[in-house]
Amino acid sequence: MPAASACSHLHSQSILTKRSLEEITHMEPKHYAYQKLVEDQYQIRIPHIGAATTWHEEISCHLITVSLEDSPQFEALSYVWGDANDTLSIQLKGDFFPVTRNLEAAIRRLRMKTEERVIWIDQLCINQADAAEKSIQVAMMPRIYKSCKEVILWLGEIEAVNEITVEDALTCNTCSCRRYGYYPRTCK
Repeated sequence: MPAASACSHLHSQSILTKRSLEEITHMEPKHYAYQKLVEDQYQIRIPHIGAATTWHEEISCHLITVSLEDSPQFEALSYVWGDANDTLSIQLKGDFFPVTRNLEAAIRRLRMKTEERVIWIDQLCINQADAAEKSIQVAMMPRIYKSCKEVILWLGEIEAVNEITVEDALTCNTCSCRRYGYYPRTCK
């Protein structure tokens, strides 16, 4: 290909790329739409968090609706929400979904490299915009935590937790915190 032709070809590709980027940046984000739960069937939503082989891979998950009556297998996350106005987006069934920065960090740390992880997380599982659903689901939380196979406690990134000592880490053998590298004082 002659030099002039190659330059015009590259120029047309860069214009196309620039135009595509402009179109993408002006697109309206699509937000996740919850499906209604059936109250008398003790239904909950459980996220299946996608595997990620690298730290920087986008967080993606999808929700499955289950009944607690069917004894579903899942873990549950107990965590500090953090500032509700400080959010990052994850992908929830291909749609943008805002979560607090602390939850994003927890999910990023807890996701597995080769398989999905099934963890009940209130911020994802409960439609926060539906006051009636939120009231029903919050009342079910004791049963949700009793039904899960394990509760994971997330206090935040390790540099934010300053009261953990080596002694705490070595004496914590009774809970799942040790497996994930977080050692709260209460699990001795």
